[in-house]
Amino acid sequence: MTLGIITPITHKRPIMTDPVAAAEQIYSRHLRKGADDPYHAILPKFFQRCNAIEEATILEVGAREVSGNSRRANFITKNGY
Repeated sequence: MTLGIITPITHKRPIMTDPVAAAEQIYSRHLRKGADDPYHAILPKFFQRCNAIEEATILEVGAREVSGNSRRANFITKNGY
């Protein structure tokens, strides 16, 4: 009785030489171009509405002081930021 020759199953996996490039490739299809992101159309309207409230006080949660992306200059308020 002969058992024959069993060939091993091999999976061809790409060798990950650059993990950052690999992650970028995975997530890039989910990213939008800046012009297509609704955030850029909505944010100026949000500033206008907040500035239309005379007695507004602005509380920024998760301030961007570390990255330097503060939006403080867009708010005009008597009560503070």
